[in-house]
Amino acid sequence: MEIFTISLLCIHVKTQTHMHKYKGIHTHTHTHTRAHTHTHAHTHTHTHTHLVHFILTSVHAHTQVYSRIHLQMDSSFLCTFLSFLLVLIGK
Repeated sequence: MEIFTISLLCIHVKTQTHMHKYKGIHTHTHTHTRAHTHTHAHTHTHTHTHLVHFILTSVHAHTQVYSRIHLQMDSSFLCTFLSFLLVLIGK
């Protein structure tokens, strides 16, 4: 559970920092694939894989930092953040 919590914190921080950049990449990819429908599956998979790799790299790089944050985090913050994450995924 601790690793899961740390992962969520990393995603939270990195998402706020890089979501604008990723949205730009996603929009460009989507526009490009509309003109070239046959490459849609490949491009979508590549973009998705890149994002997952980025998150995993971030989690690995910042585990030490967020271990300390985890010790000070209360359950109400986790509930608030999980709600935020669900809204974000839903968009």
